[in-house]
Amino acid sequence: MTDKVTAYTDYSMDAKIQKTLYELNCTIITISYRLQTIIDYGKVLVLDKYEVVNFGRPHYLLKNGEDAILQEWRFEIASGVSQRSV
Repeated sequence: MTDKVTAYTDYSMDAKIQKTLYELNCTIITISYRLQTIIDYGKVLVLDKYEVVNFGRPHYLLKNGEDAILQEWRFEIASGVSQRSV
């Protein structure tokens, strides 16, 4: 389990950490505000104010989800900047 493990790293270090975790070939539970951190995960559970607002594959949710969190993800992709402070 990782809790915002890459919150204070740059995107290059984030990518190295994610590559290492991916190579472990195991179940990973991650708390993250960065879309880039979890975009390649098999499934994500999206919470907003401690409530489940979405669950599924990140790419599917980006295309089909309408909640505020997914709208922030779309902004992050378009601008390269996260709207959430950590």
